[in-house]
Formats: sequence, structure tokens, C-alpha cells
Amino acid sequence: MRHLIVRILLFAMPGLALLAPCGCRQTAPQVLFYQPEGTRQIVYATQPERLHITVYPRPEAAARGAVIFIHGGGWQAGGSALPIYSDWHYPLQEAGLRAFSIEHRTAPRYRGQQLLDDCLTAIRTIHQRAAEFGFPADEIALVGYSSGGHLAVLSALELSRAHSIPIKSVVAYYAPLDPANLVYYKDNRLMELFRNYVPEINDDDPRLDSGQRGLNPMDRFIQSLRYYAPIEKIHPAMPPMLLIHGKDDNLVPFSQSVNFAMQADRIVPGRVQLRLIEKADHNFIRSRGRWARLIDQEALLFLLQHMSK
Repeated sequence: MRHLIVRILLFAMPGLALLAPCGCRQTAPQVLFYQPEGTRQIVYATQPERLHITVYPRPEAAARGAVIFIHGGGWQAGGSALPIYSDWHYPLQEAGLRAFSIEHRTAPRYRGQQLLDDCLTAIRTIHQRAAEFGFPADEIALVGYSSGGHLAVLSALELSRAHSIPIKSVVAYYAPLDPANLVYYKDNRLMELFRNYVPEINDDDPRLDSGQRGLNPMDRFIQSLRYYAPIEKIHPAMPPMLLIHGKDDNLVPFSQSVNFAMQADRIVPGRVQLRLIEKADHNFIRSRGRWARLIDQEALLFLLQHMSK
């Protein structure tokens, strides 16, 4: 079936647009966990587990910045290699961007803040070693997929709130950003993943005020979801973000990205852009259709637009 990419403004809001998939032409077969010559892994943490950063080869010309990827997998997938890096390698090389992919501890053994802390530590490690890796330390962008998109957005919100590392921009593909809104969603697969990811809370949790003590189990779960919900942490200093989501996503409803974009627009208008792709399911980026590569190209253009010249 023939598709075209179309941009249509949604709700007359700045930064909200609709993308429809694309042409029927196919791109090269995907090489999962592609590691071009010169790829290496470094250890950034040893306790309580040994965690790695995959360092992809530097571009031939001087790097103008770095892109840090966080893979998906329901917070339960280990390893640092990015499964779909083959689609990004040559475009990043041509754009003069250094690429990294990070590992975090996995649910259900580890939960909530522990996974976020791993991402923050990995990002700080890359930032601190920027001179060694050959890119400007203040030119870092994040890209995350699904649960990795959730962690990428949370990481950027945390770092920008603390004004510690200047994250230039974030691209999040089909990320769950408003999980408390999905508690009664008809498909409970995502909630099962969240039950394995968010920690349980009890009445002595210091984050609870007096009116929240004595909550029933479901209300406690909802409160825990809110603690790790990016939509609850939006603030005026957040970096520019591009949210990409398929309208036929059968795992993470596209309303997750819409809700986040609308809330961000209330707080800091124009800071978040939304791309909705017609007839695209969860993990659509693994498609070999040329339309999927065009979406990646738009994501790369967004990253470049927010790098310093």
C-alpha cells in the first residue's frame, strides 16, 4: 500500500503534528545489534551489578555532539547494545555525531529510581569523558525507545531541573509518559510491565502526605506510577523534545504522547513536538519500509537543529 508523509496541525497547538506512513519501497535488511568495526564497551558501574556503555566509532570529521541511546524492553532487557543501531550508524557518521548506548539494571529485581539512577550515572560518565570521546561536553542529546523513551525523558527532566548537564534535546519513540492514565486501559500488558517496574509504597513512605496514608492497594499503585511518570515532572527548564508514536500502537496508546505534549504546552509552549504516524504499531521503527527511515531522518534533523552550529 502506498503511503505519504503528511503534516497536519493537531488542536492548533504549537509543535503538534501528524505523520502518516509512507512509501512502499523497502530499505536494507536490518542487522540486529550491529556493531561496526571500532565499537567497544566500557564499564561505568560495578556495584551492585557491572553495567556497560557501548561506545560506537567516532565520525571521520570532528564530532559536533553526542547521541545517547536507551533501548526498550519493558525495563527488563539487559545489555548496552542498541538492537536497531544499523539504521542509525551511517546517518550519524555523516552528521558528525558520536553515538553511545547505555545499559541499566533490570526489573523486577531492580525498580523505579534504581533504573533512573543508572541512566543518570551513564550520562554523567559520557559527559565527564567527552574530551576523551572527542565531542563537545555540552552537546548531548538522548534518544529512547518505549521503556527507554520513558527513561530518556525522565533523565532529561531530572538533569535539566538540576541544571547539571545541558541535554540539548530528546527524541522518544512510543514511550509511556502518563502511566497513571492507563490503569483501567482495556489491554493490561503495559500495566503488568509497570507492576514489575515501579516499587511498592507503604504508609511510612516519606513522599506521602497525611491525606495519602491508608490508601488501598490500587490507589497505592497509582501513586507509585505518578512518582515515575514523566508527565508529572514537566518544568520550564526542560529541553526540547520530539515524541514519535504510532496511532495503531497496541501496547502503549498514542494518547500517552499526546497527553504529555498537551501538558508540556500548558507549562512551556512549543517545547515539545509530537509526531503521530498513521497505521503504525508499537516498535514500528523495525519496519523495512522507507517510510520508517524517513521518520528516523526527521528525528535526526530534530537533534541537529538543537545542536550548536
